[in-house]
Amino acid sequence: MTGVCEIFLPDSVYRRLEEHLFPGDGMEHGAVVAVSAVSTSRGIRLLGQRLFCARDGIDYVPGERSHRRLEAAFVAQCLDYCRANGLGYVAIHNHGGSDRVAFSATDLASHERGYPTLLTLNDGAPVGALVFARKAAAGDIWFADGRRLPTRSVRVIGSPLQHLTPEPPTVQFSDPRFHRQLLMFSELGQARLQNCRVAIVGLGGVGSILVELLARLGVGTLLLVDPDRLTVSNLSRVIGATRWDARWPFCASRAPRWLQTIAMRLSAQKTGIAARVARRANPSVEVVQFAANIASRGVSQACRDCDFMFLAADSMQARLTVNALVQQYLIPGLQVGSKIVTGDDGHRLEDAYSVVRWLLPGPGCLWCNGLVSPQRLAWEAKTEREQRDQEYGVAVPNPSVVTLNALGAAHAASRFMHAYLGLANASHVADLRVHPITGEICHDLPRHDLHCPECGVDGRLARGDAFDLPTFIT
Repeated sequence: MTGVCEIFLPDSVYRRLEEHLFPGDGMEHGAVVAVSAVSTSRGIRLLGQRLFCARDGIDYVPGERSHRRLEAAFVAQCLDYCRANGLGYVAIHNHGGSDRVAFSATDLASHERGYPTLLTLNDGAPVGALVFARKAAAGDIWFADGRRLPTRSVRVIGSPLQHLTPEPPTVQFSDPRFHRQLLMFSELGQARLQNCRVAIVGLGGVGSILVELLARLGVGTLLLVDPDRLTVSNLSRVIGATRWDARWPFCASRAPRWLQTIAMRLSAQKTGIAARVARRANPSVEVVQFAANIASRGVSQACRDCDFMFLAADSMQARLTVNALVQQYLIPGLQVGSKIVTGDDGHRLEDAYSVVRWLLPGPGCLWCNGLVSPQRLAWEAKTEREQRDQEYGVAVPNPSVVTLNALGAAHAASRFMHAYLGLANASHVADLRVHPITGEICHDLPRHDLHCPECGVDGRLARGDAFDLPTFIT
């Protein structure tokens, strides 16, 4: 674990905070956010779980040694909640200005007087402070092991994403491969992509195209997740796959059955093919391969510190696990898929479309939109033999075409780029459906269920390691 600390706030929490701190009166206001602490090899993430807004003149009052302070009773109320739920305590106030902010000498002196005691009262969970300007944020976080870390940034997890730092970052990026991209999103944008860690779950027709696109954009680290090996039927749509990856000609229909079986068992892993594609597109990309199900404990744990996730797998286990990662660890993502609808005879084409769906913390998740089927989850939990027995005579392969997959992947990669680099002008979280046959483009708003067991008020939102992920495989 490195000495880097970042704070993540769901967009809904930040909007409330922003309205409270900057109501237009030019005054200083206060609040407290309760946070979950998650430690990874990349540093510490503090996940904003609940916001307490201090009432002016009641909870936030003139101070004797400072301009203003939080009233003791309000601090005690917030601290009781944090201690009862194993959460960190972070006090918040605002200064004037826009893109630069820092604690005053008086602020820092008050931290040194009070935070050692607060650490003890909060049973060792982190305590600290944030100060905001309109487009900047700085933090001072104290830990029970004696460390005192500034926050590198405050990330607002929505669309677009916001990266609030104490002052505008300065970077130099001169790689000629990305010169044309710098003209669109600057050296800072390219540097953010280089430092970005993205997971792609599912490396079939859509996922394999995403690998190519993200590697060429310059994403620094790709986590590739897929348990499957390549089959002959994948060759028409998995980018970078060769006939030898499918072990042709040993898998050909004219080969003996026993040889076809061996060829299938020895064909290339989809993760290996995707890694080869990524490195050819961008030799400097770091690739981490997981030839396993995202619903296995080790793989899902490795994804906790991703900056973004793409869900391009169809299984209910994958949907449920990725949905939980988004909610628990405040990791934004996109679900991408394509659908071809044929008539009852299996030959008449009725519809074809690509879907790109935002996965963001808070109400509107896959579960409360009915996109995780409990019945299908139960079926996936059965053994392969049980699944084959139940599907005998009724299982039909899903149609898939590379051009339709490419349409969805391109829209998804573009949405990621615009949101992560802050290029989008306003929040836009509607699902996208593109029907290439009719030329129709639809935007569907997700349904919100405040009592959803996943993203609702008693759900997983910002719970971090306090909740177990819904893994099915040890």
